[in-house]
Amino acid sequence: MGVPPAFTASWPGSASTVAASTVWQILKSAGIDPAPRRDGPGWPEFLRSQAHGILALDFFTADLLNGAKIYVLAAVEHGTRRVRVLGATGHPVQGWVVQQARNLLMDLEDAGTRVKFVLHDRDASFTPAFDAVFRAAGVRVIRSAVRGAANETSGCILHLFGTMGG
Repeated sequence: MGVPPAFTASWPGSASTVAASTVWQILKSAGIDPAPRRDGPGWPEFLRSQAHGILALDFFTADLLNGAKIYVLAAVEHGTRRVRVLGATGHPVQGWVVQQARNLLMDLEDAGTRVKFVLHDRDASFTPAFDAVFRAAGVRVIRSAVRGAANETSGCILHLFGTMGG
């Protein structure tokens, strides 16, 4: 079967383009339905099916009585909804954050908890060295989109610790 003439305009090297809505109309009038989703389950389905193997990490801030602000690294185990406060510092530099990742993995191993996925946002404190700690342990690291699942973790953490300031 040849390529319909309307599609040749959108192929690489052609002189003109066709709007996506035009292609949709052509396909619809030809009785061709949209292709089924091929990339697997959606985000909510993934989270439900893998909940016991997902750990989400995020920072929140807390104001101390002396007016100083500290950064607190917390982890949420999605399967149990357990929140672990990993540590607090005035300056979350790479060395400190990487050490918190190592400590967390040791604690999880001691507790017999198996983690398959670590979710976190794109905060600059989550460096490639931080991710490498988890990857070396066979854990897949997923950096969320700007408005992704790790933001749900932020919401959970802020809800729990919102009274601490920040």
